[in-house]
Amino acid sequence: MITLAAFLRKEIVAGRLMALGEIGAQYAGINPNDPKLEPFFALAEELDIPIAIHMGLGTPGSPFQSCCPNFRTTLGNPQLLEPLLVKHPKLRLNIMHAGYPYLQEMKAIMYVYPQVYADLGVIDWILPREDFHEYLRGLMRAGYGKRLMFGSDQMVWRRR
Repeated sequence: MITLAAFLRKEIVAGRLMALGEIGAQYAGINPNDPKLEPFFALAEELDIPIAIHMGLGTPGSPFQSCCPNFRTTLGNPQLLEPLLVKHPKLRLNIMHAGYPYLQEMKAIMYVYPQVYADLGVIDWILPREDFHEYLRGLMRAGYGKRLMFGSDQMVWRRR
């Protein structure tokens, strides 16, 4: 039986995959440094493809808690990624949702590790406008504008 990492290697080498993500370990209550995830980070570094990981908040409320009872906000702190970045210095990492609400921690990681980028998907439409703008201003004032990616990460579609 082929492992998932071996399958992904084959797909990347064949040119059918150009990035890995979104790794949603936080939803399962898994620390990003868990050894189960190591093969994926090692593969991404070796083959020089970016990898995206969910960091920050999840969907609030009881329906979310029933589907993801192991989700922990503490596992969304971007500083949990530092051991991973030390171990894999060439890893190109996209921190999804810019690690909201951990602004200071996000800025610290981006300062020390220039291969880290931040995706603003979801927080750009789910947060109150002023909260999002304040978070974005913090990242911009710190000089990370060229490492921010805008997207929707839209998951909710209205039926007509």
